Amino acid sequence: MNTSFLLHSSDSPTATITGYIDNKSALGLALHFDGYSDFCSNDANGTPIYIEHFDNQLRVILYGDINQEDPTHIISLEGARISNRDEPVEEEGGDIGEPSSIQQYLNHAKQRILGILDLDMTDFFDYDCPDEIPEWHWIEKNASYLCKDNGESGVHDFILNTNLEYEHIPEGFLSELIKEAHANDIAYILFHQGC
Repeated sequence: MNTSFLLHSSDSPTATITGYIDNKSALGLALHFDGYSDFCSNDANGTPIYIEHFDNQLRVILYGDINQEDPTHIISLEGARISNRDEPVEEEGGDIGEPSSIQQYLNHAKQRILGILDLDMTDFFDYDCPDEIPEWHWIEKNASYLCKDNGESGVHDFILNTNLEYEHIPEGFLSELIKEAHANDIAYILFHQGC
């Protein structure tokens, strides 16, 4: 089974590379990138990066030169084993701090993006009740899905389909967010309060 992915350039959100992960052999993971291949494969399905568990070692095999049959690099990951760590790393609470912009939040969130952005409104607004925030009113009015006021937990979840045409998007936070969502191929935004 192949799993598709899309890579965004860190310096240009419109520059992307598509590809897929192939693990049908169950012996390793082969990574294909559109526009890249290796010496022995045709251009449509070459895999210049292969990750395998070989001789009880996890290693990465790189074919960095399309005109060379042998790998350009074979990298053992045995030095990256957790058991090799000299000093423990303190656990972070998962809090990303206060983002200074929508773009910084999206850069952090890319590891969670699979066509939907998980957005905690409390990362951007300080409030006691969602009714205090005008942005929440617009989101509630335009959401494709809503779940709110269900018992004591106070769940307040709304999914916005960014592919729809919206009128009167409030300037500032929401207009910038929807613009950035389009630029980053985000089809849906799940607005919530961290619950």
